[in-house]
Amino acid sequence: MKNKKAIAAAVIFLLIAITFAACKKGKIEPIIVTDVNGNPVTDENGDQVTVIPETQIVEVTDENGETVTDENGNPVTTVVYVPQEVGIPVTDENGEAVTNEKGEVQTTIVVVPTEVTTGIVVTVPVTDDNGETVTDSSGNAVTETSKITSGGNTPSNNLLASKTMSGSGNDNAAASAATPDGGFVIGYNTASGDGSFKGANAGVGSAVICKYNKSGTQQWSKTLTGKGVIGITDIAVASDGSIVVSGETRASDFISLHGTEYDGFIQKYTSSGELVFTKGWGGSSNESFYGVDVATDGSIYAVGFAYSRDGDCESLGIASGRSAAVIVKFDSSGKVTAQNSVGVFGDYFSDIDINSKGEIFVSGMFISGNSYFSNKGGADGVLFKFKSDLSVVFGKNWGGSNAESFPGVAVTADGGCVTVGSSNSTDGDLASIGNKGYHDAVLVKWSSGGNIEWVKTFTGSNSEKFTDVAVTAEGDIIAVGHSASSTRDFRLVGNMGGTDGFAVRYSSSGTMLAAQGFGGSNKDEFNTMCVLTGGQVVAAGSTLSTDGYFTDLSPKSDGKTTAAMFFCFRI
Repeated sequence: MKNKKAIAAAVIFLLIAITFAACKKGKIEPIIVTDVNGNPVTDENGDQVTVIPETQIVEVTDENGETVTDENGNPVTTVVYVPQEVGIPVTDENGEAVTNEKGEVQTTIVVVPTEVTTGIVVTVPVTDDNGETVTDSSGNAVTETSKITSGGNTPSNNLLASKTMSGSGNDNAAASAATPDGGFVIGYNTASGDGSFKGANAGVGSAVICKYNKSGTQQWSKTLTGKGVIGITDIAVASDGSIVVSGETRASDFISLHGTEYDGFIQKYTSSGELVFTKGWGGSSNESFYGVDVATDGSIYAVGFAYSRDGDCESLGIASGRSAAVIVKFDSSGKVTAQNSVGVFGDYFSDIDINSKGEIFVSGMFISGNSYFSNKGGADGVLFKFKSDLSVVFGKNWGGSNAESFPGVAVTADGGCVTVGSSNSTDGDLASIGNKGYHDAVLVKWSSGGNIEWVKTFTGSNSEKFTDVAVTAEGDIIAVGHSASSTRDFRLVGNMGGTDGFAVRYSSSGTMLAAQGFGGSNKDEFNTMCVLTGGQVVAAGSTLSTDGYFTDLSPKSDGKTTAAMFFCFRI
């Protein structure tokens, strides 16, 4: 029996884990649709508009995500209402139905229930210190009824932990990764030298690496400073817990620069935060690493772009005045063992993920054609697959005549992968999808051989994009991003003002399972995410808000410079 110690004492922290069982309608009574003043809404015939509410059976879980069971070991379940769309007639100031030129009654869409439930009453068995169910004199299980609540002023959304990091400059969470101990690590970029980032170079641009346990408590931090900009772009964690970061820098006292412009770099740390090595890579022009991952043999792979023809880039053969997307392989001690480049100009790789077979999947954005594909007219999202020696297995592009990009990639259990990003084309590969706003968030599932298996968009009337993606132990796909929309797919997520961060969970076949929004009345963005070994999701980025999900957090943004932030939650 799993330890359910002190469940009764912790019941107010219970979370609901949606199982997405079939909707139940049965003998549930209809709900009368009312307006904002609580008055019943009537149709064109004067009859009250009602709806049979859809419900879902959910399992009750404790604060650790463990399923709560009754005295017989069966999961404790409850029922919650599912918001659904209802069409109601548009009426004039006299309450009369508005019709069009054909005499057809005009309708509008409302969502019922109109408010998200913040408290759910559940009954759970009381357990003793050994996790055993307490019984009364008749041998019946002793239970306790309580109302699940988030407490405080901050919305819940199955939130387990949240944090802001801020100083007098712009601060941002740029990279994250789960660690084998159940915790996580986040890489911050900061222009502050005070507040949460004391010791950083104010106004110059420094980076900070923070390690947290599964509860979001900081365990250690490392500050990367120099006489020039240092920026973190990605983080990967090896099976032994060692941490590798990638980035770009112009600090000559941080690495030995090959010129006066940016070089890419990688760093390796032990699980306790001790620096193992720092390795720069580049030439006399600009180079950067945008993504990094560690293979099972300890080899490190970094991806990005390069402009130089000399230094570490000499063997790539990049033409004068041109650039290329690059992938570089390092051994576990930081020595370059292989490298390759693709593209002509303005092309770059943005993310990398390696499966258990050592197959390497890399995503990015290309505006040029090459020997693997022709450009579709604008900027295309791309997916490349490499062998461990960095020879190309295939290169694929996806897009239309406008702009598409894939900033995130994650491998899947079937040997393929998913890429996420944004699109604003209506032709080419998007001819059957269209565009619902300026940019739409898009997720593409690829087979091991590079064939597209399915495509999903998450859209509103404004601009949205997915920025990162991860795959859970169960095979579900979770993507995060940011949007200013509150319509279409965002009608249930909502928008609290400005831009909000959001997360969407899909099944392995592309069925949307859940979506959540996080934000305040200003600009809030998720840039990075990871899934912890316990199934929790960590999403991180930046905020200008002080209300909404940031009401109870401190330090806060001043509304002019961004604060870094992260949320740990279940979806």
